[in-house]
Amino acid sequence: MNYFSVLNKIPNVINYINFNNKYITLNRNCNLKHWNSHFDKKNNIQLIILGRPIIEVSDWEKFKKSEESYITKLLIEKYINLQIDDFCNQLNGAFSILVVDYKFNKLTIITDKLGIYPIYTYGCDNINSFQFSSNFKTLIDNINKKINEDIVSIAEFLKKGFIYHPNTFYKEIKTLDNGSYCILDFKEKKIIKKKYFTVKAKPIYNFDYLVNELSKALLKSIERRTLKYFGKKAVFLSGGSDSRMILANSSDQNTDAVTLYNQKNHEIEITKNIAKSLNSKHELIKRNDDYYLDSFDDSIEANSGRSLPIDDHFLNLRNDKIIAKYDTILTGCYADWLFKGIALDRTKLSFSFIGKLPLYRLREFNYNFFAKRTQLKKKYEKMIRDREDLIFNHKESHLNNEIVRLFPLFQEETSATRMTLQQFFPWDSIFSDNDVIKIYQQIPAKYKINSEVYDKAVANILNKTKNIPHANKKHKIGINKYFGAIIYVVSIIKNKLFKLIKIKKDNYIAGDGSWINFKEYTKNDKIKTLWMKTQNIKLFKDMLDIDKIEFNDIINNDYQLIYKCIVLNKILSQEKEHKNKL
Repeated sequence: MNYFSVLNKIPNVINYINFNNKYITLNRNCNLKHWNSHFDKKNNIQLIILGRPIIEVSDWEKFKKSEESYITKLLIEKYINLQIDDFCNQLNGAFSILVVDYKFNKLTIITDKLGIYPIYTYGCDNINSFQFSSNFKTLIDNINKKINEDIVSIAEFLKKGFIYHPNTFYKEIKTLDNGSYCILDFKEKKIIKKKYFTVKAKPIYNFDYLVNELSKALLKSIERRTLKYFGKKAVFLSGGSDSRMILANSSDQNTDAVTLYNQKNHEIEITKNIAKSLNSKHELIKRNDDYYLDSFDDSIEANSGRSLPIDDHFLNLRNDKIIAKYDTILTGCYADWLFKGIALDRTKLSFSFIGKLPLYRLREFNYNFFAKRTQLKKKYEKMIRDREDLIFNHKESHLNNEIVRLFPLFQEETSATRMTLQQFFPWDSIFSDNDVIKIYQQIPAKYKINSEVYDKAVANILNKTKNIPHANKKHKIGINKYFGAIIYVVSIIKNKLFKLIKIKKDNYIAGDGSWINFKEYTKNDKIKTLWMKTQNIKLFKDMLDIDKIEFNDIINNDYQLIYKCIVLNKILSQEKEHKNKL
């Protein structure tokens, strides 16, 4: 498991650093040693990295074969020569960095610009009580005082399945801002917090410019992560556009493709065609019927209950022999959130004789977005609304609303996928580099809502895989959005017709895509057993605007509520365990 912590009591591990009675621990499981911790004796500075800050291609010129801590050493050199804000702004990638400065008696924690790696803090107003960890449970286990449940956050999670930063399930535990640093100055006995970067909307209404710049930025980002120095590489390949873009543009022609599946279906055939067209080795990993159930509890603990374990697609692979051979794993994670408008206030276009189309238009601000929300009693709805009104202070701006919903990125509601990749795999995100972030800020809502700029930019760099249809959209990448919608609607009608006349029969759970139908999956007797063991059902009954909490009724109307209750029950049980330890 990959995590680091700065705690106020001696941890139960062999290796730790004692710095001003703060105990620093790092656990990093990675075949590549480029980011290993390094102590610079000359300058009396130690730099500890969680994640993968990325350097430019030209920076590898002085690399010596098998050299450890190469990237860490380069960053220390920059840290020494630059002002702290300049140092932070030059960083690329997804990470949290800890700088132990013995010379000036300071401890500095730095988060990446998008906030991909969460840092949980306690006692952050006092240097003596302040402690933090990238792992939620590790922090809780090291707090020797009572912590209090945050009822608003519990209600918020029950409604939406996520909690807005900086809040957590406990009043005393908060998360650090994205694009920020926090300095513990032990000489002056003070804490300094500062934002070095803020994501801001800077829209440019030049479609061709945006497409070209995004294409270039994506290519550079992929190149930085697929050089020979990154060892044996794999891309988790789906039948969409994001992962195939990475595979098609890898600097290493021997990059493998890995696809998960429940049964052979349309999407599997698409991924096979993509891999074959690129002459890539294609590994297929079959999920068993209990794939998600087997990692249910572990997932809730690993992702701190921030999102649902049904979004955790990879935890069960952490000991897989196929996956273990890779030094670098790349995914298309975050493309949907950053470039396809799913965090915008939008609604689908519809026609009476066709129904809803895969085309969106912008709408006025709405507190609910993306997924179905659970209705709570008025008391709790007001609590959540009051909190959100403080967060959304420019409701008239679509882009500002999107930015609030997205950043830090660890708060997005499907974050269990990314939390697991961070903690258990040699994973990296291609969307976390400065040039990609710059273009993200420049894309107007009208070009983002139907993924027009992104789709065209990706199509420009797909080469021979561009004409292989998108597994879900049923058409090739980057075509006119209206033409694409027609093709999609025709395919849906055709599919329904084939099922009606029994030419085609889909598995109700496995479906025809990458991920299973979780509404059907929820009918599993084991899920019902977990639900029946939910000890906090009285609390949930008090919050929910439902007369009767019947398992089958909830599945039909709001199946995710089942999982939200199971997650909350486990998290709140941890707090009871904490009380018993005191």
